[in-house]
Amino acid sequence: MSVKRRTNAEWRKLVAEYEASGMTQEQWCLANGINFYTFKDRAMRLRKMDEEGVVGPIFRPKAKNGWVEVTEPASSRTAESDPAEEPPSLGEIRIVIGGFTVLVTDGFSEATFTRVIIALKAVTS
Repeated sequence: MSVKRRTNAEWRKLVAEYEASGMTQEQWCLANGINFYTFKDRAMRLRKMDEEGVVGPIFRPKAKNGWVEVTEPASSRTAESDPAEEPPSLGEIRIVIGGFTVLVTDGFSEATFTRVIIALKAVTS
């Protein structure tokens, strides 16, 4: 059995369909053959991404080849809303490297963090 990977647009459409249905999330998922916990997780992630203005995939791809994906910040951000300028929240560390901001939170993967720093150093050198 293969797992269907959906894009953000596909998840947004499903969330909109659920919201228009008048059903509970659990009822709607059961009626549409979607795992309730997956749907709940994806809807929450989309909402959080929208609130924070994050652009990118809804889930982190597994790095099988050791590469880390680095994307440019959203062009709609202004200098006033630059996350590098905001003080970090409790339990966060912000590192700015050549215009990129890396947010490190409690429980981060040291190996992934090291790969990100090396990739950013190479890009900005």
